[in-house]
Amino acid sequence: MFKLVKDNKNIKNVNITSSEVMYKIVDTAKITILSSMLGLSLISMYENKLAGLTQKPQSIISDSLEDNKITLTYNGMIYNYCKSLVEKYAYVFNLKDDAVSNVIKQNIDLISEEELKSTNNIMGNDKNYDSYDIQVILIAKDLLKNPGKYGYKSEDIMLKEDEKKESNLTIRQLVYKYADAFNLDRDIMLAIPCAESGWFKAKIATKKNNPYSYRGVPSFNTFDTIERGILEGELNLKLNYFDKGLTTIESFASIYCPDGTSHWLSLVNGAKNDLENGKKLYDEESKSLVMRGNNNAN
Repeated sequence: MFKLVKDNKNIKNVNITSSEVMYKIVDTAKITILSSMLGLSLISMYENKLAGLTQKPQSIISDSLEDNKITLTYNGMIYNYCKSLVEKYAYVFNLKDDAVSNVIKQNIDLISEEELKSTNNIMGNDKNYDSYDIQVILIAKDLLKNPGKYGYKSEDIMLKEDEKKESNLTIRQLVYKYADAFNLDRDIMLAIPCAESGWFKAKIATKKNNPYSYRGVPSFNTFDTIERGILEGELNLKLNYFDKGLTTIESFASIYCPDGTSHWLSLVNGAKNDLENGKKLYDEESKSLVMRGNNNAN
């Protein structure tokens, strides 16, 4: 554990060599800095495919801190890692980072270290997830839908109008962001919305921000931003198709589009071929995005 030097008056009499810096943290500010550095290190490693089930967070953190001889609880390390993901996703649901982080902590506090090590599951259910990104997003969605379940009121967790944020990524980059987070094929994830939404120009994208034509009950969903629509569309494909073994366009075409399957399949494969041959999306050509924010939602 961290050893704090409480008697600050005696600090000037302590000679700290460079090899001892990581052993003697004299105030909470240094702990905060170290935690931030750890979070950034974990994000970088994860995004470079060094994390996940092939290299569990336990080994990543152990590798990062071995030379510094710092001991943290496993649950605490997982919480710090998941907390570092919150800023990537909470804003998409217009949720405050602290609220989502607190709910994650509530979940992790109920899980034993042994169970967490064996399942990598912070959701408190018996499902298997191959990334913590998905779990953080699902927790955010549940918080948004059921704030009272976690001891919150809606007004306590939502960003104010002047606090809302949007990504500056292009449409393609947004699609790739979630394809990578969900371990999905980038080409398929981009080809489907191009086919569904007329290359993001049809009203399903420009008015409803729903380029995957994600259908709720009784009609197509409307989202407040194009990023939320992309997230929801890919999450649906991840959980309800790819995780069930339907990993090619041909394998799930009849389920995704039961009416006009052959035509839909032709459109998606055509879009995929066009993308492979270098076709650009409209926002890549005009260098500007026109499907942003609440102004486009019905």
